[in-house]
Amino acid sequence: MKLIKTKSYSGYYYDEILKYLKKNYGEQKMQEFRQWMNGQTIAVYRSRGVVYKWDFERFLSGKAVID
Repeated sequence: MKLIKTKSYSGYYYDEILKYLKKNYGEQKMQEFRQWMNGQTIAVYRSRGVVYKWDFERFLSGKAVID
């Protein structure tokens, strides 16, 4: 996955994260991430959704959502 870096944030394209999770962890982990992200704020870069890097890292480490 390519890390997107702007002046304001760093993150990964949402669709690329889903593909990565499905390929490396399976369908179940991908669905868990989709549920985990439900209601979370994402950025938009070049008309694509971007998940903040720190949110993705929190998910992978099993930490809860921070509102």
